[in-house]
Amino acid sequence: MRRKRMEDPLDECCLDRSAVLAAVVRDTAGQAYPPDISASLTSQTEGWIAGLHLAALALRQADDPAAFVAAFTGSHRYIIDYLTDEVLTQQPDEVRHFLLHTAVLEQLCAPLCDAVLEQSGSQGMLEHLEAANLFVQPLDGERRWYRYHQLFAEVLRRRLLRAHPERVPTLHRRASQWYTAHALPAPAVQHALAASDADFAAQTVQQHAAVALKRGEAATVGRWLERLGAEVVHAHPLLCVQQAWVGYFANDIDRIAPLLMHAERHLDQRDDEHAGIGSDVAALRAWVAFRQGAFTEAIRRFREALAHLPAQAHFQRGMHLMFLGDALQQVGDTRQAADSYTAGIPRCREAGNTAAVLGATLKLATAYRSLGALSQAHAVLQQAFAEVQQQSPPPPSIVYLHLGLGDVCYEQNDLDHAADHIQAGLDLVQRRHTLIHVLPLLLLAWARIGQARGDQAGARAALQQADEYPNVLTDARVQALAALRRVQLWLQQGDLAAAQAWNATLEAPDPALLSGELLLISRARVLLAQGRAAGDTAALHTALTLLEHLEQRARAAERWGHVLLIHVFQAMAYVALNQRPQALVALAEALRLGEPAGFVRVFVDEGAPMAVLLTEAITRRIVPTYACRLLTAFPDAAPAPTDPTAQAQASLVEPLTARELDVLRLLATGQPNRAIAETLVLSLGTVKVHTRNIYGKLGVSNRTQAVTRARDMGLV
Repeated sequence: MRRKRMEDPLDECCLDRSAVLAAVVRDTAGQAYPPDISASLTSQTEGWIAGLHLAALALRQADDPAAFVAAFTGSHRYIIDYLTDEVLTQQPDEVRHFLLHTAVLEQLCAPLCDAVLEQSGSQGMLEHLEAANLFVQPLDGERRWYRYHQLFAEVLRRRLLRAHPERVPTLHRRASQWYTAHALPAPAVQHALAASDADFAAQTVQQHAAVALKRGEAATVGRWLERLGAEVVHAHPLLCVQQAWVGYFANDIDRIAPLLMHAERHLDQRDDEHAGIGSDVAALRAWVAFRQGAFTEAIRRFREALAHLPAQAHFQRGMHLMFLGDALQQVGDTRQAADSYTAGIPRCREAGNTAAVLGATLKLATAYRSLGALSQAHAVLQQAFAEVQQQSPPPPSIVYLHLGLGDVCYEQNDLDHAADHIQAGLDLVQRRHTLIHVLPLLLLAWARIGQARGDQAGARAALQQADEYPNVLTDARVQALAALRRVQLWLQQGDLAAAQAWNATLEAPDPALLSGELLLISRARVLLAQGRAAGDTAALHTALTLLEHLEQRARAAERWGHVLLIHVFQAMAYVALNQRPQALVALAEALRLGEPAGFVRVFVDEGAPMAVLLTEAITRRIVPTYACRLLTAFPDAAPAPTDPTAQAQASLVEPLTARELDVLRLLATGQPNRAIAETLVLSLGTVKVHTRNIYGKLGVSNRTQAVTRARDMGLV
């Protein structure tokens, strides 16, 4: 039988709905209440007029209206009495059975209700309830998903718990199994936790936590495990490991070791069910060692973890390789670190671990840059960016690529594209409140771009914002890189005092670590600025001594990007000491390293003294083509001095490198290849490669034609 509707529709075209509902409260309760009281009651009753009327009646007897509204739920006796007497008792048995036994569900659909009730026909029942206005609301236009009115649902659940408490766990268990079968983890776990069956809940959480961790939903997994309770978690090795991973993602190393002890206590390595857990334990112990600065131990443990992994454990293998790369980076083995990232990225991709793929890509690009391979860094970032942009919407971890591409574009002096990427990264982090640890690096990058564009106020504001996140950066190498950026910005803005204050508080860094090398490069920069500002030759000589030691270490590790930066600082120190020949030697080394990869800002950021030195290098024909190109990148740059070689190079589709020009000049003297190899300290094969490249770039086919063409162009 269709019941009379309990809700009077309001004509929203003619009436202010909120005013009408407030009037209901006022008239029923016998007095007016503040707007927030009426609004809260309206929200609690979801605008249901009858429920609002009952709530207002109860409000008459409340000594504290605000406290009453805050506590008002379906348990209130007026609501219980009304719904029990006026609704439930008047329904047929089959309707009451359906209402009570589906009340455990937050949302309802026919297949789910069929599974929970172990019967069919739920779609017809839902449609009947909607037509009868029995407190059920459709959630989509297709009438597939519904929910009960929140007050009605509370009454039903309390009635079910009082009448049939033994059935509640079974209903929750069936709901959890249905959600699991339909790949809906959040409600599956919610019902499993509500089923009062610790083993079932633990099994369900274990199953869904692995997938959630891969998606980067560590906070969600943490909440599930907290609800399970420590006793249940500690009894299951996999749950212990999963909670340890939550600690990893939260950077909470103190909670990891005890969890690993519980895992190992129950772990039987011969148990196939727990295959791979031992590897995770080793990896997590390695990560704890990493965070404690024991990088050699971390490397050993990460390799141990990799050795014990099953062949198809792509997720773990990808993560372990990424961790190993981080540890190798810390001890300065940059090339092996790059190899580890390169091996780990495909594994992470196969596991669907997009966040790790993009994070490792940024780290790989950073390693390439340290190695002096700027163009290679740009290529891997651009390839990953093109791939991830095909996803709709792109994942939040695309911010890693924005940061990396912004940094590379900045170094290439492509400030517009650099700004586009950094702005996109800032928008993403601030809009979605995700990956906050990247925010200070983005702000420092934005400050550098502003400084390069002459916007000192904007650069200063971004730098100040970055300083508001002092505890976000936890990786020592990243902290050192951020310090390098801060020191550069302080000095560019003329704030020598801030740079000196930072240097004064810097404890003795370990030059054997990559972070130590970066910090000491920053210290040398401060000493250089101090010496130039005050004519302090002692500070300049101290800087040069430090730079010489750093160059030896960086060169031994083939970190040519760092060697390039060190040579730039050496050149500036010699300029300040008025030692021009030594300055030009250091600059020549920097130019030869920077030209193949296309470094620009590392020179331009040194300002007018570097511009003057580059002008002199051009007149002395020291890597003149590259020096001319760099000189045009300076703000308000004067025309570069005319250089015949540079003009000739500009007419070629692909210019000759500095080494190819050396070979060409010796070819013009008539020397054979073997003699050229001995003069330039090259292998005979390398000379032949250079010769072939020269022929191709000049469009000739033999030595005689090459020399003739070079003389016609003014190259020799």
